[in-house]
This record gives sequence, C-alpha cells and structure tokens, in this order.
Amino acid sequence: MAMEAALVSVATGVLKPVIRKLIVLLGNEYKRFKTIRKEIKSLTNELAAMEAFLLKMSEEEDPDVQDKFWMNEVRELSYDMEDAIDDFMQSVGDKDEKPDDFIEKIKN
Repeated sequence: MAMEAALVSVATGVLKPVIRKLIVLLGNEYKRFKTIRKEIKSLTNELAAMEAFLLKMSEEEDPDVQDKFWMNEVRELSYDMEDAIDDFMQSVGDKDEKPDDFIEKIKN
C-alpha cells in the first residue's frame, strides 16, 4: 500500500468513531441538552462532508502536498474532537458541566 493510501485510510478511519459518538449525543440519553442539538447536527454534517472528501482523495493516485497536509490536519482534529466528546460524555452526570462549554471546545 502506498504511503498516500495509508495516510488517507488512517484519516478516513478516524472520522467514523467521531461521527458515531456525535450521533449518540443526539440520542435519547442526551435529549436534555436541547441547546446543543442543532450544533451537533451541523457538526455531524460537516464531518460527513470531510469524510466524503477523504474517501474521494483515497481514489487519487498521488494527492498533492496541500491535500496530504489537509488529510493530516483532519486526522489530528478528529483525535482532539473524540477526546472532547469522551470528556463530555463522562462528565454528563456532573452538575458543573455546561453543554455550551463542550460546544465551544469542539468548535475550537
């Protein structure tokens, strides 16, 4: 497998768990966080678009330098987002946790 193909495969693979976790946040258990539902839906759509781009790039023989850089950035971003989602999900029972803080962290 070429280096580029491996990079794309890693990049697309890391978005799937993030998208799945965001969908979980839209589920019944998290219904009380009405203020962030619209933001989560929007974020899920954006990530799905990124994933589609990465899948398209996986068909490229030789992605250019800018595309390789972007794929790497998406991979790093997805790790950070997954950490933020995990932190939020673990702290849901904590009275101090504010959904808006979570959304700010994700947006950053």
